Amino acid sequence: MASSIRVTPLYGAHTSAPPLCTVLEIDDGVFLLDCGWNDRFDVALLEPLRPVITRGIDAVFLTHPDLAHLGALPYLVGKLGLPASVPIYATTPVQILGQMFLYDAHQHRYYGEDFETFTLDDVDEAFERMRPVKYQQVIELAQNVFATAYPAGHLLGGAIWKFQKESEEIVYCVDVNHRRERLLNGCASTPQLITKPSHLIVGASGVLTAPSQKKETDLWEAVVETLRGGGDVLMPVDSAGRCLELLVAADEFWTAHPDVAALYPVVFAQHVGIHTIEFAKSLIEWMSDAVVSAFDSRRENPFRLRHVQVVHGLDQADALPSPKVVMAPLPSLDYGFSRVLFLQRIAADPRAMVLMSDRLESGTFAFRLAVEKEKLRVREPLTYAERVPLQGEELERWQREQEKARFVGAEVALESAEMPMVAPTAVAEKLRGGRVVSSGPLGEALVAGDAAQLHEALGPDFPGVAEDEEEDDVNQRYQALVQAGLLLPHVEPEPPPHDAYGEVIDPARYMIGEDPGDRTIDGDAFEGLAKSADNAFSRHAPDQGEPMDLEPHKTDNIDGFHDERMATAPSPSVSPSVRPERTSADAPGSYHRRDRFRSSAHDNDAAVADSTTSRALETLPTKLVRYVVNDLTIRCAVRNFDMAGLADGRSLRQLIVSMAPQRVIIIHGSERETAALTEYLGKKNFTRLYAPRAREMVDVSSDTSVYRIKLDDSLLRRCFWRRMQDYELAWFDGYIQTDPDGQLRLVSVERQTEQEQQLPEGTESGVDAAWLAAKTTDAASAATALVDGDRTANTTTFALVTERTQVGHLNVFVGDLRLSDLKEIMTKSLMPAEFAGGALCVENDRPPSIVLVRKRQHDLVIEGSLSAEYFDVRDLVYSQYMIL
Repeated sequence: MASSIRVTPLYGAHTSAPPLCTVLEIDDGVFLLDCGWNDRFDVALLEPLRPVITRGIDAVFLTHPDLAHLGALPYLVGKLGLPASVPIYATTPVQILGQMFLYDAHQHRYYGEDFETFTLDDVDEAFERMRPVKYQQVIELAQNVFATAYPAGHLLGGAIWKFQKESEEIVYCVDVNHRRERLLNGCASTPQLITKPSHLIVGASGVLTAPSQKKETDLWEAVVETLRGGGDVLMPVDSAGRCLELLVAADEFWTAHPDVAALYPVVFAQHVGIHTIEFAKSLIEWMSDAVVSAFDSRRENPFRLRHVQVVHGLDQADALPSPKVVMAPLPSLDYGFSRVLFLQRIAADPRAMVLMSDRLESGTFAFRLAVEKEKLRVREPLTYAERVPLQGEELERWQREQEKARFVGAEVALESAEMPMVAPTAVAEKLRGGRVVSSGPLGEALVAGDAAQLHEALGPDFPGVAEDEEEDDVNQRYQALVQAGLLLPHVEPEPPPHDAYGEVIDPARYMIGEDPGDRTIDGDAFEGLAKSADNAFSRHAPDQGEPMDLEPHKTDNIDGFHDERMATAPSPSVSPSVRPERTSADAPGSYHRRDRFRSSAHDNDAAVADSTTSRALETLPTKLVRYVVNDLTIRCAVRNFDMAGLADGRSLRQLIVSMAPQRVIIIHGSERETAALTEYLGKKNFTRLYAPRAREMVDVSSDTSVYRIKLDDSLLRRCFWRRMQDYELAWFDGYIQTDPDGQLRLVSVERQTEQEQQLPEGTESGVDAAWLAAKTTDAASAATALVDGDRTANTTTFALVTERTQVGHLNVFVGDLRLSDLKEIMTKSLMPAEFAGGALCVENDRPPSIVLVRKRQHDLVIEGSLSAEYFDVRDLVYSQYMIL
């Protein structure tokens, strides 16, 4: 029977907001297509996901690595309880770059507020579950469903997903780009691989966008003009998506213009920017043919950036001379480095410029700025925040609180143990937090073992050390505490990871001038490389914990700034690495950093050892400093250039028409865009159009009947199979039977003759029997015969055929040849052809002959006199089809 197919857009339909999420149901299989979020991380947006996760899904499929397509994945895993048994499918670049997106987004929010919506552990767990796939790799899912990824052309690793079950093909195609760019080929070739699907789930976003008339050179000329005028250029970009194309483009332009490169630096400020670039270097095979060819022949890697400096913090960007170009996340200007730079330095500078290169979400500050342009006066307060290290009295107070907290835990452990001296190592660990305390009043008290001195060092606020407490009781309690802590003052360091062959090493450290190639390192090896990896990138990233020069902004109501401070717990003391990890021993909000690599390629210089790694892992306390900008007047220039890497409206419409789907489901786009695409497709004779709203389920099941038939062994041996795309085709003559268990079987004509000779006497045509004898010419007509027959419970009744003649069959031409493609093929074959009156005309003067090739509704007609040209054209046309 035909499969039951249902589509439910959870959010993203009939709205211009980029995040989208859709549920696809194929029979009993439930699949989640994308789970996007915005950089505000609004939990209310994900409420439609909660009942879906509770009910259960079979798999998650991701198309692109940006927040709009996978931003909610950590929340699904950490807060909504997505089961670990549910596989998450994405291409390898989506897995790697998507993790960089979420690391950077988390850090931007953490440095701007007390962010607890999801944790970095949730990010790690989500991406550890991911199963990377390659383009055109077939994945077998539940309910006999097969999934395949094809290039989408928008972001590195972006995919168009095709789901197939029996005769049904469902294509999920959102946010695609048909144009060939520096890094990506585009999806222009995908319609040739996916033709005439039964269902097309497509987004209408951008269908009203006209082709951009501005060239890329115009963008860089505007940038250079601003730089020569003495102003900085701020380019709000994403974390690891379209920014890669912009970085390579900037590097190429600066390389071609050495006079510009000598005066004006280009900076990419991102929390995990260095790691993003390193990972991108290892993804050459996912890039365009030109990039792959250059790497194979000349070992050129587009991400060996000569004129772009990648930094982890704004303090490092400030150290570079101005004027300069700064690319910084986030593109919305609501959070991140871009907002801080804009409010601090760019907005009030008439020489500076903000250059928008992405399609902006309505409701964001960047969208408002792009619409209202220059001379915008913002009367409502604008805020941003930064974390700065604690100093002076605040630092001393925090240190006292930490010491008291350690002793409280140790005292509880001592009082709950029957013999407090039995396990002194654990107590010592709690007392020292992994370090020997030997300095300051507290250290002197511990070394001396004096309870009174310890009492004084702890202060009167320490629990159990009140003034009215008896001295003997205090001595008794803290002498035991001190003895337990001093019994084993040495903490044994954890041994390095090793396997059966010894300590784990990285071969890239010993390669000089060699290409390490594609190597896959498992999870244990990643842990073994953590130390050397941390050393590798600490050379490129100065200490993020160092405070920025904030003194001009700390005075109240100076230049529109007002200072609001909130003391919080520690933040990292080093620049953010691939994974800022929270530890249970730290206070809430405290982090230390550890590199956790998931790439197979490493830079040779990155393996140099650094003796400061242990110090880099220490934590420093920080506080959150908020700034308020009142009555801001925008004096800088604002320019828009479309570098989003998305298809324009005309190209998107042509892409849908070229696929020629039977049913179209529009799930993404504003009201105007959805209505415009629906109207256009209606004029193109697409009759089965669906545009469901959020949480509205549409049943798009096909109205055809499909039966599963078992082929007889003797028939299989005689079939000559020919492959066409995802199918294997063959022609055969046979008969349909039903087994005693009701299973349909197709047998050859000779086998059917032998079986009929064994029928009991008295069996006549039209009698209900277990044998089916409706003669068919192929499997499709056999299925039609079954539908037309009279069916009872498990038996199908057909009249037995008594006359058989082996007459063969007419040739069947499988394929879809367009005249425009045929003209191109003829030109390459030195057979010039021109269009005339809707037909393709091939003319030869010596001897004179004319051959016409015209296409009717279901036929391709070749007309002309019998000549050499006629047979050449016919052979060329035949070669474009599969003939059965």
